[in-house]
Parts: sequence; C-alpha cells; structure tokens
Amino acid sequence: MLEEIKKNYSLAFEAAISAGITIGKEMEVEIDENEVGYIALHIGAAIERRKLMSEAKRCLIVCASGFGTAQLIYYKLKNQFGKELDVVGTTEYYKLRDYNLNDIDFIVSSIPISDVLVPVIQVNAILGDNDLIKIGQFVGEKSHSINTYFDEKLTFLRKKNQTMEEVLSFLNDELIKEGLVDDTFLEAVYEREEIAPTSYGNFVAIPHPITPKTEKLF
Repeated sequence: MLEEIKKNYSLAFEAAISAGITIGKEMEVEIDENEVGYIALHIGAAIERRKLMSEAKRCLIVCASGFGTAQLIYYKLKNQFGKELDVVGTTEYYKLRDYNLNDIDFIVSSIPISDVLVPVIQVNAILGDNDLIKIGQFVGEKSHSINTYFDEKLTFLRKKNQTMEEVLSFLNDELIKEGLVDDTFLEAVYEREEIAPTSYGNFVAIPHPITPKTEKLF
C-alpha cells in the first residue's frame, strides 16, 4: 500500500516523516519507509475525521443599539458568505454579558469591544469592502490559482538533465543564484530523499528539504 499512500495522502505521508524522525530520536530506533507508511495511515485518518467535523465559522453581531443596523449587517453577511459563515444572531452591547459565547468563533461589532474572550472584528455600521475583506480573512482564505505558486524565473522547460543528481544540482544552483537558499539546502533535500523518494510516478517528483529552509514557497 506504500505507493498508494504516498500518491493519495501525500500530506499525511510528509507529516509521518516528521513524526518518524522524532519517534526515532526519542526511542533510539530507525523508522524506515514502511513504518512511516503505517504512521501516515493514522495521520491520514485523523485528517479525514477533521474534514467531517469542520463546520462553518459561527459569529455574533453586536451593535450599540438599533435593531435595523444589526439586521442590515446580518443580511449583508448572509448574502456575502452564504454557507461559509453561520451568523447565529444579533444583540445589543449592553446584553452581551448575558450571552453565552462558548460556541461563538468571533464577534462582528459596529463599536469597540475589549472585554470578551473571543476575537472581535470591528466594522462600520454600513459594511464596506474593507469590512468584508477583514471578515473574509477570518472566515477563511479563498483558494488561489495554481499559478500563484509558479515563478517564471524558476520554471525550466526541456532541460537535458538525465539523472536525479543532475536535476537537483541544477535546481539548487539556480535557487542559490536567486538568493533563495543557502549552501545547506541541497544536503537537506538529499536527507529527505534518503527517508523516502519524492518521485511519485508519471515523471513527477517533488523534492524538498527535510525541514523548512525558507519562509517563502516556490
């Protein structure tokens, strides 16, 4: 099942590699690729469970007073975010202390609030674009185009490299030339390859260092 796990649960497999390194150090044993696969099964199952449990964020609208203003914000948020956001209701500020906030992820308020234990997003009574952007960032980032992750300067087509070593050496030289990595990068990539190859078949490979070496993805 190892190849299927790598192909279909690549994130879980990467997490299992990190876990395997830690377990190996703690227990003073070697965790080989097959054992990593077993760990990945458990992590993959946990990820799938989280997906089942994930729900829309829940927010409460708070206004100084005025039912009309609160309702305007309420319907604007319902229209803008739909099923992504569960707007559980509205309340005036003076009633907030009586409100059970245990199941609330954040508050959208038209007035400053500093004495509650959940995040507060302060907005204008008439929601503008900036208000919606602030709320949207909290609800969850929108998916980006895949082009976001490709840099023209780091895209190389029809190169004549024949071996894994040639490819990795070429890419490493280009990254160093761009000032994106230091001279420890290639060694960390080979360290990752030793645990389990990052070639997933169909002429696709995703080599990367065993631990993060940069702040930026490329």
